[in-house]
Amino acid sequence: MRRILFLLYLITYQTVCMAIEPPNDVDLKAAYCASVRNVWADEAIPMLEQSIRDWRRRHSQELQSINSYDMSENEKEKRRTLAKEFLASMEPIYTKALLDIQDAQDRINTYLLSRVGRLNATGLLAAAKRGKSDALAHSINHKACVQPCKQSDSACFNDCRKNSSAAGERTQICNSMTFLPF
Repeated sequence: MRRILFLLYLITYQTVCMAIEPPNDVDLKAAYCASVRNVWADEAIPMLEQSIRDWRRRHSQELQSINSYDMSENEKEKRRTLAKEFLASMEPIYTKALLDIQDAQDRINTYLLSRVGRLNATGLLAAAKRGKSDALAHSINHKACVQPCKQSDSACFNDCRKNSSAAGERTQICNSMTFLPF
């Protein structure tokens, strides 16, 4: 009976002594950025996947339309080759963007999982909640700003990027994951 009580005491003591330390700046930034990047991913991934589908559709249409051109077979073959090369050059760009999004999320999650058992969760939860609200607020403001922009008006899009809201400025720390130790 004494051994069981002693073991329970040791387990309880070890759990209490190990468990709670306040999160440091990197922990808080990781929790904040995990939420920000989740919002970004929820918006970016469907757009990137749609872009890949659009490029494939356009490529297919281009290849079909080449057959209807009034030109030599040699010229048609050159155009087919150029269309295939163009698609082949664009798809890796979108695929890399998707992989970069996933890699950043994996890095943040790995870091947080390695630390969360030892940390007071209150600060992490507050940082994560603030990250989500900042990312959503910035997204709403940015969409409202770019909505009147014409697709070819890069100055309008650049102005929207420069005139970011306070929430948007705070989320910019999440563009680079260099603050993570691994």
